[in-house]
Amino acid sequence: MMSMSTFSRLQASYVVPASIFTWDFHQQTLLAEYQGRPLTLGGDAWCDSPGFSAKFGSYTLMELSSGKILDFQLLQSNEVPGSTHMELEGLKIGLKHLEDAGISKKLETASKKRDCGNIRHWIKSSVNHCYWVAASCGGDSELKVQKWSSLVQHVSNQQQHCEHELLSEERLWLKEGSRAHKLFREVVESRYLTRDVGKLSPLYQTYGLEMYHSVVNSFAPKNTHFFYPGMMARLCVSALHFNENGQRHQATTKDGVARWQISYPKGKKGTQAVVKPNKTAVPFDYVDILRINLCKRRRQHPSYTQSNDDPHVSLGYCPPAPTLGFEGFVKEDLIATRRSRFSH
Repeated sequence: MMSMSTFSRLQASYVVPASIFTWDFHQQTLLAEYQGRPLTLGGDAWCDSPGFSAKFGSYTLMELSSGKILDFQLLQSNEVPGSTHMELEGLKIGLKHLEDAGISKKLETASKKRDCGNIRHWIKSSVNHCYWVAASCGGDSELKVQKWSSLVQHVSNQQQHCEHELLSEERLWLKEGSRAHKLFREVVESRYLTRDVGKLSPLYQTYGLEMYHSVVNSFAPKNTHFFYPGMMARLCVSALHFNENGQRHQATTKDGVARWQISYPKGKKGTQAVVKPNKTAVPFDYVDILRINLCKRRRQHPSYTQSNDDPHVSLGYCPPAPTLGFEGFVKEDLIATRRSRFSH
């Protein structure tokens, strides 16, 4: 069994560079394929921990018509004024699309207030209404805002201006002027939300980026610390894995019948189940390419020094560790302070 130091040196000198090289070659192939073609790009940020303590943030650009990851940028918190600025920095290279989760979270928060529980029954309908607005208005931004705002009247059973037929079944309508209806109106007609609704794409959504972020979480768990080179390599492998597996088809039985699987949404806490398409088996062809590049690098650079000095594969700019400028402390003194009952 190899020691931890040997494992770390092999990883830093061979595995990390091979991962970056494999992604760089894959990215160049993609960019050559898309050269001269119009692109529909969507972008979103990912942080390695929630709240205000994130060390790393990455911003990813996806070609939405094909679902392929074209580029990602890795940022460290000390490259920007604070961890909360990492997405803003990433936004400089792409556009931030409206997410349906933003609507549902705001309405969920409002439904928890006193006398506002009925709002919860309209959350799913509001998200569906948002997608209908995007799909039915083409590029007319003003019409999108008007249709979106009509939701305020609909939930209070004012259907005379709705495009659908009159609904006869009983529903938990929000009484106009009630506290619940006022809070619902505040969310739907908020200045920031109506501004974003006008920019909704009628053809493309960024849910694929959320799927990609779940892949990143599996390769770079948020409860594990990584240094900059290791995080970069894990993002490279995540992008390779997603580009190969993100567009798998639905599996079928021997008789050609589509296969489905039951799923229980986490937010529903077991009260609701949905079906999702059962996809074909996951291929790992990129792993074979990665293994070939790894072995090739080992043969070309048999020593750690030779591998680390290779100019063909590098991280480029590698930011200093966030703790580099911190004041040094003696561990024994900190232990004594912790044990002292007079410590502050």
